[in-house]
Amino acid sequence: MMRIAWVGLMGVLVMSNATAQLSLPLLFGDGMVLQRGRPIPVWGEAAPGEAVSVSLNGASAEATADDQGAWSVALPAMEAGGPYALTVAGADTRLALTDVLIGDVWVCSGQSNMAFMMQDVVKAAPDRAEEIASADFPNLRLFTVSNATAIEPLEELTDVTPWARCTPESAAAFSAVGYHFGRHLMEHRDTPVGLITSAWGGTLAEPWVSKEGLAALPWFAKRLADAEANLPRVEEIEAEFIPVAEGWEADLDEMDAGVQDGAPVWSDPDLAPADWEPVELPFPISLLGGVNPLRLGGRTWLRRDVELPASWAGRDLVLSLSLVRETGCIWFNGVEVHRFNLLHRMWDGQAATIPGELVKEGRNTIVVRVTDAANMGGIYGEPEAIRLTAKDGDATPRVVNVAGTWLMKRGLPIEKLTPRPAPPNYWPNNPNMPTVLYNAMIHPLLRMPITGVIWYQGESNAAAAYEYRRLFPALIRDWRRAWGLGDFPFLFVQLANFGAWQPVATEPREATWAELREAQLMTLSEPNTAMAVAIDVGDPNEIHPVNKKDVGERLGLAARALAYGEPVAYSGPIHDAMEIRDGKAYIAFTHAENGLRVEGEALTGFAIAGADRKFVTAQARIEGDQVIVWSDAVAEPVAVRYGWDYAPECNLYNAEMLPASPFRTDDWPGLTAPEGD
Repeated sequence: MMRIAWVGLMGVLVMSNATAQLSLPLLFGDGMVLQRGRPIPVWGEAAPGEAVSVSLNGASAEATADDQGAWSVALPAMEAGGPYALTVAGADTRLALTDVLIGDVWVCSGQSNMAFMMQDVVKAAPDRAEEIASADFPNLRLFTVSNATAIEPLEELTDVTPWARCTPESAAAFSAVGYHFGRHLMEHRDTPVGLITSAWGGTLAEPWVSKEGLAALPWFAKRLADAEANLPRVEEIEAEFIPVAEGWEADLDEMDAGVQDGAPVWSDPDLAPADWEPVELPFPISLLGGVNPLRLGGRTWLRRDVELPASWAGRDLVLSLSLVRETGCIWFNGVEVHRFNLLHRMWDGQAATIPGELVKEGRNTIVVRVTDAANMGGIYGEPEAIRLTAKDGDATPRVVNVAGTWLMKRGLPIEKLTPRPAPPNYWPNNPNMPTVLYNAMIHPLLRMPITGVIWYQGESNAAAAYEYRRLFPALIRDWRRAWGLGDFPFLFVQLANFGAWQPVATEPREATWAELREAQLMTLSEPNTAMAVAIDVGDPNEIHPVNKKDVGERLGLAARALAYGEPVAYSGPIHDAMEIRDGKAYIAFTHAENGLRVEGEALTGFAIAGADRKFVTAQARIEGDQVIVWSDAVAEPVAVRYGWDYAPECNLYNAEMLPASPFRTDDWPGLTAPEGD
């Protein structure tokens, strides 16, 4: 079971004690994969001074635990193979890991589109159920790092989903991009593969970079100094802010029609809700990237009656509401059971413990009040995540779903909200503080050799795309430095097409997501990198597109080319040069050695501009390995753009049907350019 953990400074300082038992880190386990071709480190804890011996595949090594109880050995490099037993023996204890393989280890990291699991794909697209049903690859092993933050680098992971063979059951709860990447390697190579997913939805890039990595960015110095000053104070900062947030809510209570003389009268289970309106909950997560269709701003009260069986009467329950935007309160049968404030409104699924004394047979009433200052209020997530669960394991049934039709009434219009206090940037479990994810979710992996990394992130940095031009390469260099394995392959996904929160474009325009894709494209200047273009497999209305298969396979092609030296095409066309002749632009590409292709009747997605910098939709056609672009409205073109929008319609491919990356030939300042650029 995965959990979110916050590890403060004291958790970093406590190492071990004199009574430590012989143990291995959570990174080790039955069914694991160890990196071939490199010395194999094995480490752990024991009693101080205890002799430890380690053996694997006929090789052995010995060590003595130091004064803190730490020990480590290095076994010689081995060729791919297995399964083997890894044994660790101390004075009185012997540990034995079984079904251990020697192969290639890949780290799968980023934000929600990397964390998006196979079971999430099938929930959204049941026709893809076969992708899970056929997930039977004994030499593909899966491991997931649980979400955690830390203010200093940790040596050990806080919690994990341990190593497992790839089966339909284990694949269902694993990264969909990671799974399809691994599956592609299984289908084209004989080497065992271990995949380690370490990803957290909604996160920026800077939490994934070490203190040393951020220090290499002079323009980041102020924020790094701010982090160093505030990270040790996160609990204090939270304690200072909570009364401010509570005071704001108390002020709103005085204006809320659902509160009279300080009492939340609309939480009364016996209230007759004749004038309440029906609403279907939860809202899809995708709406968080757009606009709530009901424009639920201000204070909104939501209520639902649920019938509970006699076997549940008097039992403690847990009410799970997935993601509630933005702040609010929960009542069960008229009694307040949970509050969520401005600090924790977006990162954790909201869950309330219901004391058994409130639970009765038959009708029970849940009331949720949400406060939102951006017309985005409501409960979001998957229907099955909105549920009541009995804490007692012998309860029958164990779960009652509470998704579906709720009743809604507005207690305070958004126009009457007083200014919302700005939450601080630092509080426990905030995953977007600089360095905290590197510290907790990457640093504990560094002693384990790997083949490379696949990365899918960037959505959260789109508002600072120009900054990402330097931040993302810095992350890559930082991880390579920290692992000490040279320029290992770093393969990443360019942002897919998505624009649900944007009006439909009638003419070419600027777009932050296009600028972020450009920053990713520019990162290919880093050695041994490759980019999987996803501009054709996204969903304009869904920030989490279900087609993770093509994305994973494109990353697999890149791995086969860069990591394994196979002569395979692994990239779509990349803009290389432009020449203007006779009022037309001639665009040349790399990765188009066998020619270019169009998916459809005619090329789309091109725009052209003259010296006035006003882009118009252009005509385009393929001529050999070039694209000719023109418009009768631009007699003397100077710049061309392709796929330059949030969710562009574009259809240029190479002969291998890998899509061309969006690009522009100009360097005119964009929406996210710093002042003076």
